[in-house]
Amino acid sequence: MDKIVYDGTFFQVRVGPLLDAGQISDPSGLFGSRGWLWDPGAQMKVRVLDSFEVVFSYGHDVRTGQNTFFGTTER
Repeated sequence: MDKIVYDGTFFQVRVGPLLDAGQISDPSGLFGSRGWLWDPGAQMKVRVLDSFEVVFSYGHDVRTGQNTFFGTTER
């Protein structure tokens, strides 16, 4: 579902929506979440020279209202 916003000779930029969902638990039951955690957001992927990709993600925690920003690389 990514949209290509720039497609040049050396790099390509794509943007798209992000939905992260998960549940945290442990065997003792003392820690973790009481329900599912939902984080909608957006991400931007920059592919450089068709060899590696840098991904920047922005998410918003629905329950706490906090925001987060992180990046990663992929081959």
